[in-house]
Amino acid sequence: MQLEEGLCIDKKSIFAEGFSMGGAMAYSMACTTPDVVRGVAVHSGCPITACTQQHNTPVAYFMTHGTQDQIRAYPRFGVPLLQDFAKVNGCTMPDPSLNATAFDAALPNPTSASSACIEFTGCMPGYRTVMSLRRPPRVESRAAHLGARRGVELTDRATR
Repeated sequence: MQLEEGLCIDKKSIFAEGFSMGGAMAYSMACTTPDVVRGVAVHSGCPITACTQQHNTPVAYFMTHGTQDQIRAYPRFGVPLLQDFAKVNGCTMPDPSLNATAFDAALPNPTSASSACIEFTGCMPGYRTVMSLRRPPRVESRAAHLGARRGVELTDRATR
């Protein structure tokens, strides 16, 4: 309470971002504390046990992942998280109700020269779900920084 008042924190605009295990923590915060975080940016993240229970509160979701990542192998790590929040956020295209293989096949593939981006459609108003895939093995810090800026746009346009 003191921090919120003393630092003028708008509790409806708290955003979490993380890379690798930090991305897992951002995802975990979205699952377990959606009343605290408004949106998350998950860079090469993975699921962790905190999200194994059922959750149904929407959170704006931005994901970046390297398709050739050998540490957090894509699609095994990136796609389930994205599909989870596409469902929770009520998105319809690409259809998150597809099985994991069909859902992954519906996503774009990056070329060696550019990333592949998709913004899901049909999501609940204010709960954008966006993905950016890149060919490099790991998302470089510049891409993560740009993703963070893109993630801020998720909350700037969002209303709660």
